[in-house]
Amino acid sequence: MSKDLILKKQAFLDKIKKGKAVAKPGKDRLKKAAQKTGKNRLLFSLDATASREEAWAVATQITGTMFDSVPDDIEVALAYHGGNYVQEMTDFSKKPKVFADKLHTIKCRAGATDLNGILRRAVDCQGLACIVYIGDCFEEDQEVAEALAKQLKLKGVKLFMFHDRSSEKNGFNVDYAAHVFKTLVDITGGAVMDFNAQAPKKAEELLAAIAVYTVGGQKLLKSQQKRLPAAAKLLKHLD
Repeated sequence: MSKDLILKKQAFLDKIKKGKAVAKPGKDRLKKAAQKTGKNRLLFSLDATASREEAWAVATQITGTMFDSVPDDIEVALAYHGGNYVQEMTDFSKKPKVFADKLHTIKCRAGATDLNGILRRAVDCQGLACIVYIGDCFEEDQEVAEALAKQLKLKGVKLFMFHDRSSEKNGFNVDYAAHVFKTLVDITGGAVMDFNAQAPKKAEELLAAIAVYTVGGQKLLKSQQKRLPAAAKLLKHLD
């Protein structure tokens, strides 16, 4: 990597760190909504295969800041796959910021993706409302993924997929992943959105809106549009 590119990357990471905090939804409203629905769990999952390695430093920094936008009343777990299988799925915690440090210990591994492994584990989670997934490619059995998505739908679990297309320039097939991601979201409900390394704040804002949707659905999300910048955008994806 050239010296100029290293300096540009560091300048971009510094920009992320200095960004303004993302507004959070009203705590009391979230707590009441969670008590009413019985669901307050969000599974945050990542593709850590070799195709994402080049952009991993920037993507990890953005992903870490996304945890800051999750309200305290939501339980979060972190799962990631690499090297053909799910490397880890943590316990659920109401302190999602602890995962930000863990992200920096994750290394990309060569091998096929294992989104299906994450979905399979998610099916067995109690109180799960949403899955957030960040990935670029899909190298698995689509029929299995669809069958798992149907099981998640029966449990009322939504999929929110951030598609990282940065590996496309290196020849990876991100278009097939786009097709699969949309198919899964069409089954479960949710949305497919771009994971843009040039717009880290937008990713944070979208996760804050997804957190609200996790416990209160579209009704609560609509009521939070003045407080949350990305609420209107997420609602548009959900229509």
